[in-house]
Amino acid sequence: MIWTLLLRLLTIFFSGFTGLAGKTEDKDLKGYLRSLEALLGTRPWFAGDKITFADFLVYDILDQHQMFEPKCLDAFPNLKDFVACFEGLKISAYMKTNCFLPSPVYLKQPTWGNKQDSALLLLLGHAIRLLLEYTETSYEEKRYTMGDAPDYDRSQWLNDKFKLGLDFPNLPYLIDGSHKVTQSNAILRYLGRKHNLCGETEEERVRVDILEKQVMDSRIQMGTLCYSPDFEKRKPEFLKGLPDHLKLYSEFLGTRPWFAGDKITFADFLVYDVLDQHQMFEPKCLDAFPNLKDFVARFEDLWYAEHVKNVLVPATIIRLRPRQIDVQSQDILSGHT
Repeated sequence: MIWTLLLRLLTIFFSGFTGLAGKTEDKDLKGYLRSLEALLGTRPWFAGDKITFADFLVYDILDQHQMFEPKCLDAFPNLKDFVACFEGLKISAYMKTNCFLPSPVYLKQPTWGNKQDSALLLLLGHAIRLLLEYTETSYEEKRYTMGDAPDYDRSQWLNDKFKLGLDFPNLPYLIDGSHKVTQSNAILRYLGRKHNLCGETEEERVRVDILEKQVMDSRIQMGTLCYSPDFEKRKPEFLKGLPDHLKLYSEFLGTRPWFAGDKITFADFLVYDVLDQHQMFEPKCLDAFPNLKDFVARFEDLWYAEHVKNVLVPATIIRLRPRQIDVQSQDILSGHT
């Protein structure tokens, strides 16, 4: 949810404030803030009575939106109270110093544009499907379709969107009995916890956390390029910096078989996904990094390798049996509709 709000805000700024920052964006923002308002309810913090790191994420994005539109929270008193409560914490003195400089995302950048033919590179549901296959989870998959250009009709999904009891109606989503989960990484973490794929030691869990966010950064970097109307002009610069970017993954992996250590975790599914996307974009990009090539080969040699190339399908719902789980995925950059 936080990434969705941030990406929406980024889209406005990257577009030069043209076309996107109008009534549609205002309506969408109110809808997202209404979802946050409902999730918070009367709780002091978003998870309950005690503060969690998620509250820091929510505060940050709300603060950014208030910098952009100072009155955006006026219709949501519990969100305003949340912000006031957060700013009243013991860190409030620090927040008033010059050391605390909010980092506005509204920097002038080239527009993202709308390169629909690049969407295949940016799928958010692929790693989820791979993890379901790896864990031998029984599931049903229902596929949504989107209309053709230029309207890209989404009525098939929109007819269901607000009837599913989701806190943040979004794609992908997962339903497992009474548990309803949205946001792609949250779904991966949920499945990871069920199957002990989140790391066993604190060091492994830290590495998993780092990778989860690093992969999102990599997706955004590629998305910024692929959705830009200046795609061909910017592509050489992206390719020039790609070796340095991949070198970070190579050094982080080192001689380990998997990115967290000796055992596979859900983070490996994320990294494989983004490396695979980069190889689709530039087939030889891993040639200088033998450990990354070995990692990809090792991943594709898993027992379910026959599924790897077959689960890449757009716009899907997945139901897990016997505890009926749905994963809906429209498989676009931000995952929202």
